[in-house]
Order: sequence, then structure tokens, then C-alpha cells
Amino acid sequence: MRPSPLTLRHALRVLDRKLEPATITAIRSGDLEPTDMHFGLGSALRGTWGLWSGKSALARWFRVRKIYHPEDMSGVVLEAYARHVRGEPLAVPALLKRVREGEREQEALYATELAEGPRRAARLEKLRAGWVYEDHEVQTIALPRHQVDTLLVKIERVGPGFVLFTGGGEREGQWYADAYQLTDPATSLRPAARASCPQVHDVVTLAGRTTWLCRSADAWSLLADSDDSSKSIPIDADALRLGTSAGELFLFDRHSLYFRAGDGWRPVHVFGPGAAGVRTTTFGHEKALTALPFGGDTPRGLGSRLYFPSVAASDAHVLDLSDPPELHSFYWTWGREQFGSQALYVHDLAPAVAGGLWIAMSDYEDLENLVRLHEPATAQVPIVKSSVDGPLVADHGNVNAPERSESTRARLIPATAVFDDGEALWLAGMHGIAVVRQGRLAPVVRFVVPDPRVYESVPHRLARFPDGSLLVGLRGYAPVLLRPDGDGGFTARALAYGDDSLQ
Repeated sequence: MRPSPLTLRHALRVLDRKLEPATITAIRSGDLEPTDMHFGLGSALRGTWGLWSGKSALARWFRVRKIYHPEDMSGVVLEAYARHVRGEPLAVPALLKRVREGEREQEALYATELAEGPRRAARLEKLRAGWVYEDHEVQTIALPRHQVDTLLVKIERVGPGFVLFTGGGEREGQWYADAYQLTDPATSLRPAARASCPQVHDVVTLAGRTTWLCRSADAWSLLADSDDSSKSIPIDADALRLGTSAGELFLFDRHSLYFRAGDGWRPVHVFGPGAAGVRTTTFGHEKALTALPFGGDTPRGLGSRLYFPSVAASDAHVLDLSDPPELHSFYWTWGREQFGSQALYVHDLAPAVAGGLWIAMSDYEDLENLVRLHEPATAQVPIVKSSVDGPLVADHGNVNAPERSESTRARLIPATAVFDDGEALWLAGMHGIAVVRQGRLAPVVRFVVPDPRVYESVPHRLARFPDGSLLVGLRGYAPVLLRPDGDGGFTARALAYGDDSLQ
């Protein structure tokens, strides 16, 4: 999508030529809304069309019209394109006016946060987890950054390796764009495949047991990794996914959940016939939903709630299995109450081996937050003390916090991606990777960050191989593999998707 379009209408014509027909169809039908594309297609637009640099022709077009933030620019493009393919009036002046008014509302909201900051900090003080920070010198490396037009949505352990699912160009009848397998750190990504599974639609490893969701013609089945005998699923659905809750797998499509009941599956209808539907709030804007969040990482259950990560890694939707079910934004309910009304992005959500869920977040100011939710809905926010520089905390969006130097930022807890293997908790963030063992947190490697404000550089998925290699999923770039070099450090290489060239 280079070079940058000259105007908004030029941008719409470029998207007409470049987008996959299936993506355009999903936008036209309403299955794919502009907000759903903010970190998939929107991320690609901000990077490849020079919106972050502000120097491209399209960025200048927006600045002349007093739209200054790159995410607002891409948001206007996506909203205008949805109207374009749906045959609706573009109404560009009104759209730009709405965005400018939204910026003014955010400024007023920020002023309110200044007054609330001390009280919020006092509440969060009570949630200390008591981790001790043990600082020492580690390698500093620059991650290779290979721009891609697809978002790494999910990394799932399969045997000693992992399966990676990407979004941002979903094909009809499936929730992801492509699936790749990395069986060993010495190999390259190849298309994911499983014997006796004609079409791979999902895979989940729970308590060491891997289950594949397969489709053959119009029939669905589950296939365990330990044998080739599949179990038929008597559910008529165009697309299915896997989730986990209470140590069990559940299935879901765009409108219903299916829980194990003896040898069958018990449906819980959330949308569609027999269901009233629910409402959700995402970043303060209420909208009626017509389907369950379907394209993100594996949903996880905790008590009577299911947590659905967003496909854009921007929030998590919480489905309360009440009667009728209620669906909420994690940020706008629990997150906003605890951290304030700054934009708080939920990047990663992972099961805690000891119980509960890890939720990794950050806000606009590059402050990274880590929460462990328990049942009932209580939480701990890990706050640690440095053995070197005095108090060092996992930031929690306190807008009264002093400006941090680059050296101080590099010592913050990385907390936008989580991998809990039971023996240790591995954390990745903008400035590096750290490990937590028995309440003691130590850096593993630090990253050189060319521009810490560029959101596409944020790690939002993390995995670890048995040999100690670390797989890091970046928002707007190809995943990076860090392999131990035998001398206490790592070598880094970007992994190519299919025919994607890294040159």
C-alpha cells in the first residue's frame, strides 16, 4: 500500500484495489466494522501510509483539516470506506467534525483524571503483589522489524512447538487469515496441518492435551493430538471456535456457546432466534452487537464469566453468563474503575497456571500494566521494589506520575504479553523481556526502541520453547524469534509468513 494516497477519496480507491474480496464483503455486510479493523488493517494503514511520521501526503491532508493523531486519521479512512462500500453518503465534513469534537472531549477527560489520580493510586496501593525486582546487566538488542499487513492473533502450544494464527484478511467460513506451525526454533514457519484434519479451524492445548477443531465438507469434528480418531460435533454452523472454562473446552459460533453435556453439547444462545442480544461498551461508545467477538485469541472462562480477547488486541469483552447474558468491555468496566479513563489497551490474556487469568495492558503513555484476576472478581496488580534504584512499580496509569527518563523506562516491568509455563512467568513489553520466579522478577533481555510511541512495536504475544528460545509477536511486524547464543545472550531473526520476503 505504498506510496501514500494524496486525499481521503484517493485512499478509498486504493483500498478498493488492494483489499481481498472477502474482506470487502465482510465490511459491506456489517460483519466487519471500522472499530474491528483498528489494529489489523488500521495498523497497516498507519505504518505503510506514513501516518505516524506525519510526513506523507495523506497525513498532511488530515493535518490541514485539524486531525492530528494517526489513529484518528486511520479511523476516518476506515469509517469512510465502510460507508463507501455500503453505498452510504460519505458525509466527510460531519465525520471530521465528530473526530475533532472527540479530541476535545478527551482533553476534558484528562483534566478530570488529574484530580482523580491520587485517590486511584491509593486504591491500587492495596493490590500490591509484593514482587521483588532483582536488577542485573543483560543484553540489549534491536528487534528486527519487518512490516506486515496481517496481525498475529494467537500463538498456541502444540507439542514442543507452536501454531500461529494471523488475522486481517479472514477467508469465508473461518475466523483467521492463515495458520502456521513452528515445530522447532531451528525451522521456519510452514502452513499448519494435522493428519486426519482436512481443514484446521482452531487448536487449543489444555492441561497438556492438544485438541484440534477440524472441518470436512460441512461436518465438524474434534481430534486429539494423541490419536487419529475424531469425535463428530453435531452442530450446524458456518464457523466454530474453541474456548476454555473450568478446565473444559467449549465451542462457540457467532451467536451461541456450546458446553459439554454428557456425550453432547448444550447450547446457550446469546444472539439470534431465542436470544435478546446484549450491549457492550468499548472505549465509552455503546453499540448494539449482533455477534460474539469471534476473531481474537482463545476465550477463557473465570467463574461465571467468559473473557474474549479482541481481534485487534485493544480490549477484552467480558460475557457474564447471567439470564440474559451481558457483554461488557473489560476496560470500560473493571479497567476504567481501577486505572482511570485513559485509553487502556488489553494486549494479551492468558491463563495463570496457579489459577485465574493474567491480563496485560498499556495506555497511551506507554505505561504497562499487569493484572491477575481471581475468582470471585478480585485482582492483584504486581508492584515491585527495585533493589537498585528504590521504588520501581508496574505503572498503573497514574497521570500524576513524573516524566520518566529513557533509562528509567527501560527498567519498568514489561507487561504487554504474558506466557505462564507453571515454572516461571515470562513477560514481554516495549522495552524488553523479564521473568518472575517465586516472587522475584529479573530482566532477561532489553530492547532498543526506535520510537516508543509507535504502537506497532508493542509485543502482544509471547511463547517459550523448551530450549529457552522466545517467540515474540509484535503488533505491526513479523514475529521475532530470540534464540540463546550460548553466551548468555540471544540472536534475533524475523519469521516470514508464507512467501513474504524479509529482504
